[in-house]
Amino acid sequence: MTNFREVLCQAGDPAMRKISRIFVMATILSFSLFASGCSDTWQGVKEDTSKNMDKAGDVVIKAGEKLKSE
Repeated sequence: MTNFREVLCQAGDPAMRKISRIFVMATILSFSLFASGCSDTWQGVKEDTSKNMDKAGDVVIKAGEKLKSE
């Protein structure tokens, strides 16, 4: 009895080569979109962290000035 996969994966089957090519292209496109989304997320994390660090620094400076004046 022949295996279904063996029947579909015959080297001379042009339909299977087309399906394989489409699958590879879809996989590459999905990976590209995923990578660009991660890049945008990482940029947002860096910006948010920078803003939070600036605000924390301002709070520390104000607290130091308040202690000096007392």
